[in-house]
Amino acid sequence: MNAATDFLPASGLLAQLDLLLIEHAGAVTHLRLNRPAKRNAINEALMRQLHTALLNLPASTRALVVSGEGAHFCAGLDLSDLSERSVAEGVLHSRGWHVVMDALQFCSVPVVAALHGAVVGGGLELAAAVHIRVADETAYFGLAYNPESIIEQSSQFDFYDGGGLDCSFLGLAQTDRHGNVNVSKFNGRPVGCGGFINITASTPRLVFCGTFTAGGLELAVGDGRLTIIKEGRSRKFVEQVEQITFNGSDAAKRQQQVSFITERAVFVLQPDGLALTEIAPGVDLERDVLAHMGFRPLIRDLKLMDAALFQPHWGGLAAALTAA
Repeated sequence: MNAATDFLPASGLLAQLDLLLIEHAGAVTHLRLNRPAKRNAINEALMRQLHTALLNLPASTRALVVSGEGAHFCAGLDLSDLSERSVAEGVLHSRGWHVVMDALQFCSVPVVAALHGAVVGGGLELAAAVHIRVADETAYFGLAYNPESIIEQSSQFDFYDGGGLDCSFLGLAQTDRHGNVNVSKFNGRPVGCGGFINITASTPRLVFCGTFTAGGLELAVGDGRLTIIKEGRSRKFVEQVEQITFNGSDAAKRQQQVSFITERAVFVLQPDGLALTEIAPGVDLERDVLAHMGFRPLIRDLKLMDAALFQPHWGGLAAALTAA
């Protein structure tokens, strides 16, 4: 086997899997993800085909090579595909993804991933599930620097549920006076909760981050002040969230430390509700904060954020961490 021409296209069932390109050369089977226009992002159809291929490898296969067609290995899950599902369907989709990961990890033959271009999100999970990884100079990864631990994908949620996280920083889509957070349903369309519930239910300290409003918001910083050039069209702090993905009342009872940080205001979850604790210099409390909320928060010991944060170039993180 000296060249790619030694590989012959698969036949039968494997040849019908149009989102995969499958070839054989002797005892080696080569499987390529075939959605190059989507950077090989995995939708449900591709996930099902990948699972089918793994369950129906030729008996002659002694090694499996997984790669991606085009410029990238895999950019992860196709989020546009997930957004068209109900919450229940989203959960089933997630479980199906784990089934594919298990099929790779526990495959009866060695699995080698040939990595190039994007290897991020679910693509990184896919690469982590195989037995051997080989990357060329174009590959880049969605991976933390200097990790304290690396956990197998199949054990990741056990780590979350077992309290392995000390602090989590998460997105903020909607919240209400009770500190409930919604990231799973918008305008009647469920997009699914993913692992959000697992992480938020078992982490003792949570920080929800995001802009104060959404949709066209324009901001500027300078001279130690925040300037709101154009307000966002949509409120994030609402009277009642559309769906509870994180339960603030339950978190308060369990004494989780929960903060909500935006560019102009900081809130802390207290036993009797959401309390406003900081606002940005240059911001008017009534006009720029309270007027854009669906409820009036508790206001206790209100302070200004550090003016040094509101500069075009800050660079003060190391000093702030040292002083903390």
